[in-house]
Amino acid sequence: MVPQKTTKTIDACAPLNLGYLASYVLKFHPEIEIEIIDDYWQNIFNRICALSPDIVGVTATTPQVPSAYLLLKKIRLNNPSILTVMGGIHASVMSNEALEYADVVVVGEGEKAFLKIVEDLYIRNIKNQGIIEGETVENLDELPSPAFNLIDMKRYFQLLSFCGKKSPAIGITSSRGCPFRCKFCYNSFRKTKVRYFSANRIVNEIEYFKNEYGISNVVFTDDDFLTNKERLLNLLSEFEKRKMLGWVKWACQARVQVINENILLLAKAAGCVRISSGFENRNQRILSYLKNNTTTLQQQDKAIQIAKKVGVTMGGSIILGTPSETLQEMKNTIKWFEETPDVAFLGINNITPYPGTPIWQLCQKNGLLPKDIDYEKLVSDNPRNAYVINRTVDVTAYFRFFDDAIRLNWMYGQIRTNLGLKYFLSLSKLKTWWYILVFHPVKFAKMFRFTIIKGETIK
Repeated sequence: MVPQKTTKTIDACAPLNLGYLASYVLKFHPEIEIEIIDDYWQNIFNRICALSPDIVGVTATTPQVPSAYLLLKKIRLNNPSILTVMGGIHASVMSNEALEYADVVVVGEGEKAFLKIVEDLYIRNIKNQGIIEGETVENLDELPSPAFNLIDMKRYFQLLSFCGKKSPAIGITSSRGCPFRCKFCYNSFRKTKVRYFSANRIVNEIEYFKNEYGISNVVFTDDDFLTNKERLLNLLSEFEKRKMLGWVKWACQARVQVINENILLLAKAAGCVRISSGFENRNQRILSYLKNNTTTLQQQDKAIQIAKKVGVTMGGSIILGTPSETLQEMKNTIKWFEETPDVAFLGINNITPYPGTPIWQLCQKNGLLPKDIDYEKLVSDNPRNAYVINRTVDVTAYFRFFDDAIRLNWMYGQIRTNLGLKYFLSLSKLKTWWYILVFHPVKFAKMFRFTIIKGETIK
């Protein structure tokens, strides 16, 4: 189950990690009753009391952890006979901490570990305690598809927009792991190699959603979907074989150094319409630090031009507030986006020191975080609700700059992905439109001109 978030954000992707745990157990023990509870929609504790289960498994990202710990406390207090199990990325990093709240903590991948916990309880009459290392699944196709029937999938189709439009889509993760160890990313502490679901498996799941729900828009949530060229070729072949080309459209994430014309032509032929890259920064000094000297500004520029040539929409994300980053360097990154219309959209993030990452270790070493950390403040969307670990820039000035950048970024994204003067003028009902008109009149004029040149002309 997924604990309730106390932050205002809601994950757009369905809890397929829980779906995998459920389907893997049911593969060997179909007689066992399993229920997946997503507390965005339900009161999880009341539901547990009503069910009175033998085992409760909880997963949580770092910002969700306070809610997860509170839930586990209540379960132990009111239903001490229930075996409580905690997994997920935070528990894998902070396993001893998590063990204070749960009977069992699973570190790493959960399918085989959770199956053992279930079998120990029901078959061997053993009630596990302590930390269990999850065994890595080498061949991902061994895993049955997530138990979609145990998740209210329709809710998530509406939450996950497709290419900036309100068009239902399904999120699919088609691999596990990442070969890179970026300083801000949870993958930096993982030791497992990258593994991939086969093209056949991916297409089977897409067909399922098409037949069951009429959904043909897919967002691949892999860290880098385009690295495996052989699988991309197989994906195109599977789509051709099943006569799916034309009605399946998909978006993905890809590192700029992986992008070349050949790869993008293959991707476009297979239905790719949009790519998101982690640009992270437009100052080589900060970029090299964040990405361990694996990416250059020139590679970013080249990838953008290739995407434009091939005809695939490209955007990405950036990170602001890295320790030692100056305000001028932050302004350079925002200015680059403003002056690069071929980047259709941009997500702006405040750097977040997630536990286990090199950024976290840097903060611990230099006292950039308080001793009693509020995990709910480890979020990236708004520094006013988060920890600011940059000591180079005045915090108040950083807040003002970030707020301003968010407003400008939103407007640029709107006019680049929803072309047309009529649409631009329709935004006048929003405060952001007037904010930019008043405080950035020159930029507003350029936006106005962009909509006329690229979109509809005044008649």
